[in-house]
Amino acid sequence: MSITTFVIIAAVVLIIVFIYGVSQQRTLVKYDEMVNNSMSNISVQLKSRWDAVLALVKMTKGYSDYEHQAMMDIISQRRIAVVKNPEQVADQEEAIGQVLTRFFAVSERYPELKAANLYSDTMKQMVAFEEKVRISRMVYNDTVTKLNNVVRQFPSNLIAGMLGYGLRSYIEHDPVKMNYPDIGSVLNK
Repeated sequence: MSITTFVIIAAVVLIIVFIYGVSQQRTLVKYDEMVNNSMSNISVQLKSRWDAVLALVKMTKGYSDYEHQAMMDIISQRRIAVVKNPEQVADQEEAIGQVLTRFFAVSERYPELKAANLYSDTMKQMVAFEEKVRISRMVYNDTVTKLNNVVRQFPSNLIAGMLGYGLRSYIEHDPVKMNYPDIGSVLNK
């Protein structure tokens, strides 16, 4: 084999490796951005849920100042403007669940609160927001699966490691959430 043939073969191999590397980098960037976008969507949905919870809590002010202030304290301490990871999503859902549990206890003591049109409208919005968050969580987990597959599979894992891409965490189902009130059933009472 001549030196020219060897140089040509080496150049072709390097070009193939370079093209593969660029392709894998683009795939990693695409999936990373999809994961970020999915988390952003969850953040938007959680903000909408917080807005609806805040509207419900404001309704309690005329009925129970103590409960109203206690729920406002939870909201001010636990509300995050933008969630960035699955742990923050779980924290926000836990805080929303705590506020809603207290709110439903107050609404049981004050039937006129439950009879208000704003209560009914806001509860319907809460059901819709809950469904949107559920869908957003599924999209996030699906996208994380796609990214994690590329990060873990050989030889793309070599490129992912060199470029600093790692495995992302899933949003897990929180068993504590099972203890929170079901908004749909409360609405149908």
